[in-house]
Amino acid sequence: IKECDWSSDVCSCDLAMGLATPTAVMVGIGRAAKKGILIKGGSTLEELSRIRTFIFDKTGTLTLPEPSLIDSGDLSDDALLMAARLSLSSHHPLARAISDAVREQNKRLEAYPEAQEITGSGVSCVINGIEARLGSPSFCNVSEPVWKDDASYIAFSHGAEAGLISIGQKLRSDAVDVIRRLKQNGYRLMILSGDHTNIVRRVANDLQILDWRGHVSPKEKRDLLDELKAQGQNVLMVGDGMNDAPALAAATASLSPATGADVTQAAADAIFTG
Repeated sequence: IKECDWSSDVCSCDLAMGLATPTAVMVGIGRAAKKGILIKGGSTLEELSRIRTFIFDKTGTLTLPEPSLIDSGDLSDDALLMAARLSLSSHHPLARAISDAVREQNKRLEAYPEAQEITGSGVSCVINGIEARLGSPSFCNVSEPVWKDDASYIAFSHGAEAGLISIGQKLRSDAVDVIRRLKQNGYRLMILSGDHTNIVRRVANDLQILDWRGHVSPKEKRDLLDELKAQGQNVLMVGDGMNDAPALAAATASLSPATGADVTQAAADAIFTG
C-alpha cells in the first residue's frame, strides 16, 4: 500500500474503515500474486508482518525436489522394482528418485493398491505373502548406514532381502541468496529436517545457518513450533512434504512451494510458484 500513490486518498475518505482495509488486502494479495506468491486470505498478510523467525524444512524446500538415485547397493533388480512401485505411494520427495530411475530403464510402474503410508516412517505392503517396507532404516529394520555428506538414504526390506538406496540432493539455485537476504533483514533462521544429521549439517553449513536439527519427526517439529509460539515468537514455517503439514498448521504463518504435496499446500497459508 505504501507504494500506491492513491493510498492516502482512500484512507482519508469518509468511509475509510469500510474501504481502506479491504482495498489494502486486495492490493497486497494482488502484488504478492504478481511475484508468484498465492495468499489464501487477508489475515495471512497481518500474520506475515509479525514474523521474525523462519523455519525451513530441507528436502524439497532448500534442496531441489528432483533428487537422483546414486546407488541401489546390493538390492536385486526385482527388489529395486518393488521399491520403485512402493515409492509411488510415498509423499516423501526423495522417493520419486527411485521410480524415476526405474522408469529410465523403460519399465512400466504401477503402485501397489494395498500400499499404506505411515507418516514419518515410510510405506508398507504385503507382496507375495511377505511384508515389504520402504522408508527410514529403523522402519525397515535395516542397520543405519555410514552416512556421507552428499547423499541421503532410503531403506528397503522384503523378507531376507534388505538394503539401502542412496539418493543425491542439490541446493536450490537461489537458496544461498534467499538466506543471505533474510539474514540481512535480521530474521532468525532455523532448519528442521527428518533427514540424517550429517546431511542436514552439510546444508546448514552451505547456507551458514547455525540453528538446525536433523532426524526430527513430524510430531517433534510441531512440538517445537508450539514451544516457540508459547515463548511469544512469531514463526513462519516453510515446507513441502506431507510430514511438514502438522508444523505448517501450527506456525504463525506458513508457506509451501507449488511442488509440495497436496496436503501440505492445503495446510499452508500461502503457496509460492517460483
